[in-house]
Amino acid sequence: MKNKIRIGLLMLIMLALVGAPGALALSSIKSSFNTQYGTAGTSLDTCNTCHSPSLFDIGGSNPVNYYGRDLFNSGNNFVGIQETDSDGDGYTNLAEINARTFPGDPASHPAPTPVLTTISVSPATVSLSIGGTQTFIAAPKDQFGNPIAASIVWSSSNTSVGTVSASGVLTAVSAGTTTVTATSGSVKGTAAVTVTAPSTGKATVKFVVTDSKTRRTIHEAKVSFGGKTKETDDHGMVEFTDVVLGTYKYKVSKERYQTITNSINVTGDTITVYVKMLKTRSRDSQSHD
Repeated sequence: MKNKIRIGLLMLIMLALVGAPGALALSSIKSSFNTQYGTAGTSLDTCNTCHSPSLFDIGGSNPVNYYGRDLFNSGNNFVGIQETDSDGDGYTNLAEINARTFPGDPASHPAPTPVLTTISVSPATVSLSIGGTQTFIAAPKDQFGNPIAASIVWSSSNTSVGTVSASGVLTAVSAGTTTVTATSGSVKGTAAVTVTAPSTGKATVKFVVTDSKTRRTIHEAKVSFGGKTKETDDHGMVEFTDVVLGTYKYKVSKERYQTITNSINVTGDTITVYVKMLKTRSRDSQSHD
């Protein structure tokens, strides 16, 4: 019995002696790594830096990851593989070590560097009168949708319609359309601008007179509007120009038709009034349209 105990203890001692060099070697490599990169006490102060995930058998008892394989093949030359991307995640080993991410694990890597991806311009659509101004704001964002600093260059696609300053202020020059663009490098954002001539304070009012049943136009119908009376032409139309904006009454009459009276509010540059007339019930009435 005593002999069996002695044999068991002897085997344990032998196993310990065999494993000790490996453990000492691992401890020595980790210590050298920490000394080289100042990682003591950080997330990289662990054997997992070289051994997790366990992917490759290099002849020892502990399989290694991508970084551990390259380190082993380099003869434990940390500096020699600094610029290598061992795990193929797009970052060098040194970049990962400095970021305190694992250089042998593709799932562990530094956060991507924010880059300008989009520029939105507000307001996106604008209508101005000649001589008017509008200040545009550019909002540059990175690939994550977060605001990012960017140098913006402003431009107008049609400078005869509107010019834009370096600070994004557009001045309307003439009637028409233009596109305001905010550019930074190859990234652009746009806004649409429409410029109209300022209102003169006067309008043109057109009347179109038709038969309510036949829908045919009625010529020579008398239209009284704004203190003037005119007759419709062959197309049932009559026009009053230079009408001051405001509310007006009008009357439309035609022999053998019921007279129409109503009022309109003149607010725009051109207004068209459609009048439908109904014939009287006289049996001998005839159309004069």
